[in-house]
Amino acid sequence: MQTGFLFGGIITILVGLVFVVVSIVMRRKAQAAQTWPVAPGQILFCTVESHTSTDSDGDSSTTYEPKVEYSYAVMGTPMKGHRISYGAMGSNYKSARKIADQYPAGSAVSVHYNPEKTSEAVLETTARGGTVFMVVGILIMVVGSILLVVS
Repeated sequence: MQTGFLFGGIITILVGLVFVVVSIVMRRKAQAAQTWPVAPGQILFCTVESHTSTDSDGDSSTTYEPKVEYSYAVMGTPMKGHRISYGAMGSNYKSARKIADQYPAGSAVSVHYNPEKTSEAVLETTARGGTVFMVVGILIMVVGSILLVVS
C-alpha cells in the first residue's frame, strides 16, 4: 500500500511539474511577443470550432475554441496567421464566442510578428490560461507531496 502512495506521489508531482512548465513556456512566448514588431493586418474570418471527446467510460465532453485567420505583410511579403495568443484557447462556448466576437471578418488588427520567423505571429501578447495552468500545477504538486509524506 505504501509503495502505491510513493509511486502515486511521484507521478502526481511530475504531472504538476508539466503544468508549471507549460505555464512558464506560454508566459515567456507571450512576453517575447511584446517586443516583436507590429504590422497592420486584417481579419479574414473568425469562428468557433467544437471538439468532442469520449472517455473510456463512454462519457463525452465538448470544448470550444475560437479559430481565426488574418493577413498581414512583412516587407511587402503577404503572410497569413492563425494564432490569437499563446496559451489555452479551448473553453466553454460562451468564452470562446466572446473571444471570437472581438475579431469580426474584415476588421483591422495589429499583428505582432517574430522578426526571426515572420510566419510566427499573434494578435494578443498575453498568455491565456497561464495563471490557471500555474495554479493547477502547483496544487497537483502539493497533492503529490502529501502522498509522498504519507508513504
